[in-house]
Amino acid sequence: MKNMFPEITESLIKFRKILAARDEYEDSLDELDEIIKDSTEPLLVMVMGEFSTGKSTFINALVGEKIAAVNATPTTAVITKLCYGESSKVIVHYKDGSQEESPNIDFENLTAENQTDYIRHDEIFFVERCMPIDILKTMSIIDSPGLNSINQGHTAATKNFVDKADAVIWMFDANKPVSQTEMTAMAKLNPRLQPIAIVNKMDDLNEDEDDEVTFLNGIRQKLKDKVQRVIGISAKWAFMGKVNGNEKQIVASNIGEFYQTLDELVLPNIKTYKMNTLIDDITGYVVSIMDRIEAGEAIVAGLQDEDYASYMEEREKQIILRDGLDEVLMVFGSSVPWVDKI
Repeated sequence: MKNMFPEITESLIKFRKILAARDEYEDSLDELDEIIKDSTEPLLVMVMGEFSTGKSTFINALVGEKIAAVNATPTTAVITKLCYGESSKVIVHYKDGSQEESPNIDFENLTAENQTDYIRHDEIFFVERCMPIDILKTMSIIDSPGLNSINQGHTAATKNFVDKADAVIWMFDANKPVSQTEMTAMAKLNPRLQPIAIVNKMDDLNEDEDDEVTFLNGIRQKLKDKVQRVIGISAKWAFMGKVNGNEKQIVASNIGEFYQTLDELVLPNIKTYKMNTLIDDITGYVVSIMDRIEAGEAIVAGLQDEDYASYMEEREKQIILRDGLDEVLMVFGSSVPWVDKI
């Protein structure tokens, strides 16, 4: 994907070179590398919700084939990232930082809770699957473990990736929509991540007892401004329709309303989504680096009367650091509300 922020990225890379020249800032390079990498990647869309809401079925429907494990238990054992690739391959990212790449790794065995054959299963941080599917050119999709998964490690991993997300799709189950647990979890989201709400399993509603419009309006009333839009779908019908080439079933699933929402709310605002994430990422990092620069300047100032030559040498290094950071802030400009306070 073409970098939407070339000037910002260039300034961050330049500042990284300045930091890399100073041994005392070596521990800050990995975080900056992540920020730079994230800023150049496609939109990162996180699919969230409690387990058994149909997140994996929904993702399977989007890509048109069964790639995510589906079961009535909390099946997604690890975070799964789906992204575009010219050819299909699986990259396993381990908690120790190592990676394993292969076109032949058993993807379902890696990502399903009830699969235990993979001997390093507990060591996996996340699994990345690259596929030549058009929708993944526009966005990468994160399939997350259920928020109420019995494995607390799942919830911790999910939270880690939410911080990187540019947008959130929140899945609800039409059979038990909008619990207090879900409301509480949504309230913890960063304000920039106002979700698109999808009420799945609409095919389970009793046609004689439940009017779909009234049902969805009730959910909209309960969620109010916590979400951007509420859409009712049947991910099961959408998936079956795509696999079987059954256009009537696809239409009946109402997945088309989701695509329409992408066209109206998401795709025209990709740059805004990415910028909001980038500002969030860079804010804490810049404040931390600024604190370290100021602490270094205080130490250097103490050298002035003791060793003037050393003082001038170290002072020049501090000026280079501060000028580099100022250049980063200048590129962000008024987009970052705290620039003038630094």
